[in-house]
Amino acid sequence: MIRSGTITSRLIAVALLVLMLVAIATVVVLPLAGRWVQLRDERADAIEMAERFRAIARARDLRAGELAAVKRQIAGSGIYLDAESRALAAAQMREILKAAVAEHGGEVRSVRVLEGGDADGEGQRITLNVAMRGTWSQLYPILYSLEAGSPRLFITQFTVSTGRGRRRRLNQVEDTEPVMELKFSLHGYLPQEVTG
Repeated sequence: MIRSGTITSRLIAVALLVLMLVAIATVVVLPLAGRWVQLRDERADAIEMAERFRAIARARDLRAGELAAVKRQIAGSGIYLDAESRALAAAQMREILKAAVAEHGGEVRSVRVLEGGDADGEGQRITLNVAMRGTWSQLYPILYSLEAGSPRLFITQFTVSTGRGRRRRLNQVEDTEPVMELKFSLHGYLPQEVTG
């Protein structure tokens, strides 16, 4: 048995006190210290991420200004059709064709909008199939104004045939130009949506 006041009993009491302090440190202080270090690291990461987001937001504002400038440049270039949708672009192309025919003569026999135009590197293509009739002196300026005008339109799949059905009598002299039938595809482009 250990008597109180002896060195052994005092050593045991000190050992128990140290053991209790180590247990308290292990159970309470070390987890709190570990959590404090973890929170400090998370705070530093959050501050770094917030700074990155601020930099991205500043760059976004700068890019928005650049995007607006590019859109103004595209709108003012006269290359693309100025319409909100494919249907409005096709209507704009019809109006351009109608104005050219009204100015130079000739007759538009049919205009058909082709659905599902290509989206290629130049933008979204709008295509009309056109059948016209007129003399060369009427049709040439129409075709020229379509391709040389603004917005840029392109003619492909061009077919020419002379008018059928009317035959001249042997002694009749033709004093007018022959009437020709034209069939072609007329293409115009809507600009691609520019994304930043």
